[in-house]
Amino acid sequence: MLFQRFDRLLFLAKGGRTVYFGDIGENSRHMIAYFERISGTTCPAEANPAEWMLEVIGAAPGSHTEVDWFEAWRQSP
Repeated sequence: MLFQRFDRLLFLAKGGRTVYFGDIGENSRHMIAYFERISGTTCPAEANPAEWMLEVIGAAPGSHTEVDWFEAWRQSP
């Protein structure tokens, strides 16, 4: 998977607001852990991490979120 070839990800939401900037990790573990911690949902083992991430932040068709991901990123350590 092409996504797995990258070390770090700068993920911007609509309007250029940062949603995530950091390591992806082997098998996307760092990125998944971040989104799981904030969203309270678990990435299914069979899910494509990139598609799951879009669903979690409400950017995938038909998805929705109550989380202000820009604020969550700003306040994360």
